Amino acid sequence: MGYTMYWRQPVGELDKGAWKRFSWQAKVLCNDFGIETGHKIMGSGGEGAPVFSDEQIIFNGEGADGLEDFILQRVIVDSPKRYRDYPDGRHFDFCKTCHLPYDLVVKAVLMLYKAYFGDVVKVTTDDGGKGYVREWDGAKVFLGRRLGAEVSLTWSGRELVGVDCR
Repeated sequence: MGYTMYWRQPVGELDKGAWKRFSWQAKVLCNDFGIETGHKIMGSGGEGAPVFSDEQIIFNGEGADGLEDFILQRVIVDSPKRYRDYPDGRHFDFCKTCHLPYDLVVKAVLMLYKAYFGDVVKVTTDDGGKGYVREWDGAKVFLGRRLGAEVSLTWSGRELVGVDCR
């Protein structure tokens, strides 16, 4: 089993203005990640250009540095096979990274996602008693350095319940 991040968001639209700012910052993070680490962020399947649009974000690591595509959508209209309805009305998605290099930027983008959309979205991680939440510290430092801010995370078990960027 690989290391996996999970998220849930409600059916409908996330705020368009907030998404636009979020998508732009995610793009900057991914570009900076490549410059800082030498590992490129690519598009779907680890090929082509990543997508940072007004409607979705799609990226993966390059070649062997990637595994599953990281996909966030601003609008959830229906439930493709990959999604599953939860009792709280949110849709489920995930990205298994197996600790490959792009894992750090997946975490940083999920922190931004939580910071922008708060309690509307839910972000969780594998835990299994292994303390994986501590493994978000590197991404937290990376995000803080890129934003020029101190980033603090609040966890409830394996759920990321708060992100503060000051």
